[in-house]
Amino acid sequence: MNYKIRTASKEDCKEIHRMIMELALYENVAEEVKITHEDLERDGFGQNPFFESLVAEVPEEHKSSEGHTVVGYALYFYSYSTMKRHTLQMIDLYVMQEFRGSGIGKALLSKVAEVGKKKQCMMLKTTVFKFNTPAREFYAAKGAVDLTESEGLHFLSFHGQNLDNLANEDPGEEKPPMGAIHTERHHSPQPQEAPPQRPPLNPDRPGQTPHEVQSRPSPPGPRDPQGDAPVGRPDTTPGVEGPQEETIAAPQKEKPKSRTRKLEFVAPANMNFKIRTATKEDCKDIHRMIMDLAIYENMLEQVTISVDDLECDGFGQNPCFECLVAEVPEEHKSKEGHRLVGYTLYLGAYSSWKGRAIHLEDLYVMQEFRGIGIGKALLSKVAEMGKKKRCQRLQLTVLDWNKPSRDFYAAKGAVDLTESEGRHFLSFYRQSVDNLASEAPRD
Repeated sequence: MNYKIRTASKEDCKEIHRMIMELALYENVAEEVKITHEDLERDGFGQNPFFESLVAEVPEEHKSSEGHTVVGYALYFYSYSTMKRHTLQMIDLYVMQEFRGSGIGKALLSKVAEVGKKKQCMMLKTTVFKFNTPAREFYAAKGAVDLTESEGLHFLSFHGQNLDNLANEDPGEEKPPMGAIHTERHHSPQPQEAPPQRPPLNPDRPGQTPHEVQSRPSPPGPRDPQGDAPVGRPDTTPGVEGPQEETIAAPQKEKPKSRTRKLEFVAPANMNFKIRTATKEDCKDIHRMIMDLAIYENMLEQVTISVDDLECDGFGQNPCFECLVAEVPEEHKSKEGHRLVGYTLYLGAYSSWKGRAIHLEDLYVMQEFRGIGIGKALLSKVAEMGKKKRCQRLQLTVLDWNKPSRDFYAAKGAVDLTESEGRHFLSFYRQSVDNLASEAPRD
């Protein structure tokens, strides 16, 4: 059968929405889909699009039994990793049942990979339900690594009332005096030419996953997660408030070793701090804390990002992410002399169920400054910004061995979609992306 893969247009939104609903019916979650074709038109084809889309089209003589010539689609957005820089998040990949087995799913996936390669993306990420064996086998055959199985990566989501509660929390009430929360600016990056740029805060739901089978990733709502990443990173997770003497477990798949470290300096419970928007001048400190987080997670060798990369990617003409930092007064600086003691890095995401979302890539607080509310203040501020941008979900990933982080997020209302829905987080790394891109159909 002849078919062609092309960039979607605004006029395709009704057909894309129809297939989104078919996918939701397959997954028995049609009641979770709140998005309309008007939402798709606004969010994907406005001045600052939140996602991009490809469609598969067949000739009129091969149209479906219901008269459709658009028979498949892939929906994706540009993301960011503090380990690998530019990444691509696939939200959905779907082919109508009567057209499966003809190579359309593979062609859509390869074309998405080709787009990512042109934009210098180092990873292609998506999510898939555990029950969807055909989709999982399809992705595995194409080189995807199941990070949920190999590294214990869990996909979490704040949505609905829990997101509202988080955004409305006043960090200053936790331990008086907590210091004012300041935000001087926040930009809404948008996807551009290579390297990929971040759309204006995109929301809800990380990638999808079917092939010639329907499936939906999730990402960063109840049944629609998403990802990349984590308050921590797509295959890592943050260090959040901890006790003065804390057990740090190395990220191993089974029974990770742990070590206890005593702190020479402990922040006073009534320490003042402020949360502010990061500036270019903060990048050296942010990079220092990214490296601290990588050491905590035993993934230092995976971090390839530099200070210059952060300055270029976050504070250039088309920023790929947004960032907040936690700052303490001079008299409370760390024993090494640092006043920036925590950060969170986040960006837009999208869900074909709910619409706009916000993805939390990293959230980190230096060990001696945990336990005084800085982590909660950073998380609440990100949620507040997401609500201002009409995001329906805040999503992140966390490693299963990182119990302090998992407990922290659960206490704030996060739903573990890996446990509750069997959501698995998949990643195609650079060589697999290159291999897929080489198989993309020629225009």
